[in-house]
Amino acid sequence: MELRESTLEGLVGMTAQPPARTGASRQSSLDRVMSRLLPAGLHRLARFGMAGIAATLFYFAIVNALVLAAGVEPVTASVAGYFISLVLSYSLQSRFAFRASGDSFPQIARYLLTALAGLGISWGVMVLVSSVLQWPYLVGALAVCVLIPAANYIVFSTWVFRHAPGPEAGSSTDRGPGHER
Repeated sequence: MELRESTLEGLVGMTAQPPARTGASRQSSLDRVMSRLLPAGLHRLARFGMAGIAATLFYFAIVNALVLAAGVEPVTASVAGYFISLVLSYSLQSRFAFRASGDSFPQIARYLLTALAGLGISWGVMVLVSSVLQWPYLVGALAVCVLIPAANYIVFSTWVFRHAPGPEAGSSTDRGPGHER
């Protein structure tokens, strides 16, 4: 009985405390920092870059682990790394970079179609570099790390997340009135 009472008291005591910092308040802190360092028009690009760097490093680590530790062929490792990193990439891009408030079927479908196009680019680059040119697979992996993010920002901004409602919808840093289609 004592455990239940102390747990209940703890829960009641927690509600009397100020709320803990949430993701939204952390984003606000990040927004304040970015406001001091960057022009307003670059905030979304900076968030996209941070999310993309995280997803790209995750992809790169997976490719290297599969090639070096598991002995997987580089092209196969690149494709597997790409699929595995999609989950992290979607989560970061939709919530953090583009501030989508939900996951609609059309948004997910557009993201997956974009990802499949990226997969084609990734596969083609790795085939060209490692199989045709017979260069080290790292050259192909690095090329993928540059090409995919650049193409994705353009497609995400203009198509995948263009209707994503979020805290910044309509602000000067993200989707303004001229971006509804």
